Amino acid sequence: AVDDVAEVVVEEPEPELVRDDERARDEDLAVEEAAVDVAEAAVDAAVDDVAEVVVEEPEPELVRDDERARDEDLAVEEAAVDVAEAAVDAAVDDVAEVVVEEPEPELVRDDERARDEDLAVEEAAEVVAEAAVDAADGQEQEADREERRQRNEPDRRPYADVPDAELSSTLAYYVEAADAAQEHAAAQEAKAEELRAALEPGGAVERSVAERAARVEAIRELRAAAVELPAMEAADIRRREEALGIEARLAEITRFGRPVVRGDDRAQLESRLADLRAEQERAAEQITALRQRQAEAERRAGPEAQHDEVLASWERSGGSQEAVLERTLAARRRRAEAAGKEAVTARSEVEKLDAAAATVRQEMNLRDAQPYEQRVAEEARRIQAQQEAARQQSQQQSAQHPGPDEQQSRGGTKR
Repeated sequence: AVDDVAEVVVEEPEPELVRDDERARDEDLAVEEAAVDVAEAAVDAAVDDVAEVVVEEPEPELVRDDERARDEDLAVEEAAVDVAEAAVDAAVDDVAEVVVEEPEPELVRDDERARDEDLAVEEAAEVVAEAAVDAADGQEQEADREERRQRNEPDRRPYADVPDAELSSTLAYYVEAADAAQEHAAAQEAKAEELRAALEPGGAVERSVAERAARVEAIRELRAAAVELPAMEAADIRRREEALGIEARLAEITRFGRPVVRGDDRAQLESRLADLRAEQERAAEQITALRQRQAEAERRAGPEAQHDEVLASWERSGGSQEAVLERTLAARRRRAEAAGKEAVTARSEVEKLDAAAATVRQEMNLRDAQPYEQRVAEEARRIQAQQEAARQQSQQQSAQHPGPDEQQSRGGTKR
């Protein structure tokens, strides 16, 4: 395209006009140089003449006064300047009249026309070149798009080689797996929310630790009562026996009907008997209260078979309500974070499974929209490719695990 434009538009100027143009430029340059040389020579000559004619040394015998000498010197300088200027003007006029010649108008017009034609050719060439480059870029971009489309074709149809029956089962698998992942994500989210709520002050964690502390205390009370109650009962029995002995002594009388114990001894025994009866009453109340606490502790302590494990677990957790609460809160917090992460992972799995199911549905819709002949042909190709792959896999397995007949044939006849 550029060559065609150049052939049509570009017209070379005639050789005679080109030579005239070059000759005119050379003559202009020569005129300028000659004018400068003549002007410089004329100035030098005029200055020399003025110096020779006007400037004359005074006679030794003529003595002028100072004022006349200064006037004459000034007149001489002015005359020299006038003569020099006149000589320069005359020289320049002579050179201009003799040497300077204007170029002919016809040559000037030809030169301008040639420059205009050259500029037009350059502009046209640039336009054509830009159009050619744009066309080439467009073709290259179209080729790149086509290449990308062909390269991404398998990515857009990842199930293109799966037969129809397997495609349906694949869709069912993705749908069921997505539902299961959705349920798991919901369960983990609920668990995480429950654990976070339990961490609040007065929540389930604090209540649970308080219940454990109460059970531990009940077990300890129960075990203490099991030791304390028999001791209290034994002491009460001893007091009762002592009181019975004192009562018996006080009841003794002589054969004459008088008490055996009299005086201060009787008073001491009666005082001791009163103290024993008061202690028996207090002991009875204490034993009754202890038995009530024992019954309450048995209810709060739970099965006796678990008492040892409950106490051991309490000691492992810290041994005090504050320490156990701190450790339990930290453990529940970790469990809540783990449940939250598990829920996020399950949600991500749901998105992947839903995307896979959507891709399978897209493939099924694409096949449903195909003409009957095309769909049958593609399905036959898929089944054939699947059978070929199964045959190759069977051959590979046979090569890796030969049968007994092949092993015997390879190893030779055994005697």
